[in-house]
Amino acid sequence: RMGHRFAVILVASALASGLAAQNVRLNFFSGYTFQERLTIGGTYNGFSFSEARIADGQHFGGSIEFDVRPNKAVELLYQTQTTQGYLSGAGFNEFGPYDISLHYIMLGGLGRLPFSDVVSGYGGLNLGCGWMTGDNEATKFAWGGKLGLQINLTSSVGIKAGAQLLSPV
Repeated sequence: RMGHRFAVILVASALASGLAAQNVRLNFFSGYTFQERLTIGGTYNGFSFSEARIADGQHFGGSIEFDVRPNKAVELLYQTQTTQGYLSGAGFNEFGPYDISLHYIMLGGLGRLPFSDVVSGYGGLNLGCGWMTGDNEATKFAWGGKLGLQINLTSSVGIKAGAQLLSPV
């Protein structure tokens, strides 16, 4: 777990030092992730299951944005959520809770649409890796998208309000 965080910090530092002459933004965020049910099949600890449920909860993360052209940026993002997972079998049996942590490392493009000097819209798509740790582990290719509004309070501090979708495939 610490190894993944160290890798993110190392990659972000390397990218930041290589692009020092460009505009760079650091973002730290927190948000809420809604519960999700997904149809799957298999066995776990001898139980057959057909559906999984990931509980809702708070997520945390950070990203670094590198401007590559006016109103265009490349973003490297890390996000994590500690929650619980459940497995459902035949009938109404539900097994769990299982303690899990969901992690994403994503790289993508980000576009901005300035409405004024203070307010701009943003949106982007990204690709990367999602992995789960805890009672069981899995790693998947992931894709995502985001759309929102950025309000600059000062020349160096702003607030972003938006929606984000991250999906392991």
